[in-house]
Amino acid sequence: MTFGDRLEELINSLNLSRPEFAKQVGSNKQTIGHIINNKSSPNFSIVHKILVGYPKLSAEWLCRGEGPMWKDGQSMATVSSSMDAPETSTKDGRNWGDVTLRELGEMVEAAKKNNK
Repeated sequence: MTFGDRLEELINSLNLSRPEFAKQVGSNKQTIGHIINNKSSPNFSIVHKILVGYPKLSAEWLCRGEGPMWKDGQSMATVSSSMDAPETSTKDGRNWGDVTLRELGEMVEAAKKNNK
C-alpha cells in the first residue's frame, strides 16, 4: 500500500471529499490528487500539516503503513474530523519547509520525552 493509498483511505474514513480535506490541511485538491494517484510524492510540509491537523492519526501508519491508523486504538467514532488550520511555522518562527530531517527527529524525541 502506497502513501497515496493510505491518504485516500484516511480521507474516506473521515467522510470528506478530496477538496474538503485539502482545504482542511491547507493544501489544494490537485496536490492531494497527485499524491493519491502516485503522480508525486508528499513533501514534509503536507505530511506535517496532516499530522498536526489530526493529532490522533498515527505517523507510523501514514508514512510507513505500519500499525493501526489511529493512535492508542482510537476508532473513527472517537476522532473528530474538525480541525483548526495547521501551524505553518515552528515555535521559533521558521517555516516547516526549512526544518531538516535531523532537526525534526530531535523535535520528535523531545516531544516523546515530554509526554512520558
